[in-house]
Amino acid sequence: MKKYIFTIMAFVTIGVFAQTKNMAPNGKIIRLSTLANLELIKLDSLYLSAVSIDTSKCAFPNKSDSVAICFGKFMESLNKELTRNNFKWQKETRGFIRCYFNENGNIDYFTYDIKDTSFAQYKEFEGALKDFVSSYNFGLKCDKKYSQCGSGPFGRKK
Repeated sequence: MKKYIFTIMAFVTIGVFAQTKNMAPNGKIIRLSTLANLELIKLDSLYLSAVSIDTSKCAFPNKSDSVAICFGKFMESLNKELTRNNFKWQKETRGFIRCYFNENGNIDYFTYDIKDTSFAQYKEFEGALKDFVSSYNFGLKCDKKYSQCGSGPFGRKK
């Protein structure tokens, strides 16, 4: 009887840990047009902006140059990953990205919005970025979670 109780408790414990792990974002990709405004406001309340004019409200006060360099590398790596996964843009496409990073610089959430209303490759785009988002490190550590955003052309016709 004790053996069965121990086995049941072990399975329950494993199940609880598995659910907790699955609740962690682990590089979740979210298209902003599908994200409720309240969810975005919640994320923005949980993550400091990487840089801000008000240095008391940002993760890296007086380090905007370092953040800009890291974001440039981020965008370069993102485009390389898209190319590596054979994602081809039909034309140059403007978009917006906001990434939410944990304290170690790993991506918790990758949110994006494509400005081109004819862009219909959302699933292909997200699929091409899946490994990148789950493994990329921004290169800056902080004692708090932070976010960084940018906009511009996502790619060029290949």
